Amino acid sequence: AEAPSSGYKATSKDNFCVGKTGDDGDNEYFKGKIRDLKIWKVARTPEEMQDQLELCCKAVGQGCDLTDISTTTTASPAAPSKKTSSRRRKQVVTDVKQEKKLESNTNNLAANPKKDKATPPPPTPPGLTSTTVGVDPGTAGETTTTIAPLGNGAPTTTSSAVDPEETLTCNLNCYTPTAATPVALKGSVGAGTNVGVPDTTIDECRQLCIEDEECEAFVHTSSGESTCWGKKDIQTSAGEGGCQTQPPYVTEMLARKGPWGKCTVLGDPHITPFDRKMLGTWPVEEGGTSDYMVPVNMLDDGEYVLLSSSQLDIHGRFGYTKAYTSAASTLGMATTGALLGGKVLAAAYVGPTEQTPPYKGWKVMYDGKTILSSNPSTFISPDGLVNATLRDMDPTNFCVRCRSTIGTAPGPHASYVFELGGPSGGMQIYMLPGPDLANIAITMRRLPDQDGLCGNFNCHWGDDSKKEMKARGLTTPIPRRESLFPPELASPPGWDTRTGQSPEEVMAQCTPATKASCSALSGPDKDSCEFDACMAAAPAAAR
Repeated sequence: AEAPSSGYKATSKDNFCVGKTGDDGDNEYFKGKIRDLKIWKVARTPEEMQDQLELCCKAVGQGCDLTDISTTTTASPAAPSKKTSSRRRKQVVTDVKQEKKLESNTNNLAANPKKDKATPPPPTPPGLTSTTVGVDPGTAGETTTTIAPLGNGAPTTTSSAVDPEETLTCNLNCYTPTAATPVALKGSVGAGTNVGVPDTTIDECRQLCIEDEECEAFVHTSSGESTCWGKKDIQTSAGEGGCQTQPPYVTEMLARKGPWGKCTVLGDPHITPFDRKMLGTWPVEEGGTSDYMVPVNMLDDGEYVLLSSSQLDIHGRFGYTKAYTSAASTLGMATTGALLGGKVLAAAYVGPTEQTPPYKGWKVMYDGKTILSSNPSTFISPDGLVNATLRDMDPTNFCVRCRSTIGTAPGPHASYVFELGGPSGGMQIYMLPGPDLANIAITMRRLPDQDGLCGNFNCHWGDDSKKEMKARGLTTPIPRRESLFPPELASPPGWDTRTGQSPEEVMAQCTPATKASCSALSGPDKDSCEFDACMAAAPAAAR
């Protein structure tokens, strides 16, 4: 970019010219056709670029007919400074045949050249305590069921080109022990939660994390120099003691292993996507309205995509019940994908009428066979990819609002827990079955290509609105022919037919006295509460 004979000078490190720079005939430039352009993130010698291009050509199984770069390059890149030469980022050669790569994070802030040393973040704000997410269901007194595998029982696999240097910047401070586990990076001082590398820029901190195989993320200030805190096992759901918001701190996640998040499907259903379970959004919305915990309300019947990715698909069934004939409720979920070895796991309300206890009106099937028929019971698939449990549990151990609507009675409730993908699968689905509807909490590590009504888990609130999801086709029901639910899990007749008034009509007729029970709340919490209260109080004919 700064070849002496070209007369061209880069205006900044992020701005350079490719090709002819003037019409005076004095500047040198490439006169052929550019078939492909490759830009390295850091300075490289001609020999290094040549080696990397040859590796890429071998990956696609073609001859590249490469011209020796060293003979056509007029000047080598400037040598890096002594401070950064030992931390040169490793170039990762990914499968160039895969056309769709992870979107580069354009929101990473450039380091401020000024010395702006920050003090360590304070502990978790008062009122937020550590909660164990996904309690071990236990095994005492349970009935264990096994099913013989079909074929060789081997799980299917998927491959994707993930650049470990890709990062996701989140407006979160994941410093506290309930939000993440500390990782001692090279050059760290201190101990425990406070272990970190002092006086680093955000770029230097990022490189230290990349070079440490254990590091999954790091906490740093958005600009200037501060301590670099390496982290792993990030918990982003604030309500369960996860990451908080505390400018100027941000957390950057590496793509090598995604952070943990939570999506809840409660009541009518109110779907709170992964990003809206976080306190922060990125980039910071100046003067914007907080969308923390604001749900996406799906009031119409049908089967919808809760989550879709190359490794896993989860569908939700929403429909009308005896008590709620105007707004749909959650009637079941079904999932399949590589994390289940290609098998289908599904649970749904089959009725035909309300049962006592409530779970007796529900049915769970794995690979076409019924499991978890009694309480307590446990099922482990032959390949070890599915661990399913029915047992009395405390719903609040899985999400702070999992008792919504159907779990208000004190004490434990018969609940399902589905652990998917084996010990390292990173996926848990909790389901609280009610008389004819359910609450669901999905706890999982972020998948790089995920989307659905649970959101795309990219630390942005805005693109998880119902309007944005409609634009992505997520608010349209799945065609019946694409349903994951087996025929044996058909819901009772009428589940897909609204016989009551529309939700808008019910809300228009709702009395202030009915809404008064929600007066202590505010914002979206109050709106959701009033909606549920009005639906429950509406006359049977209206509902």
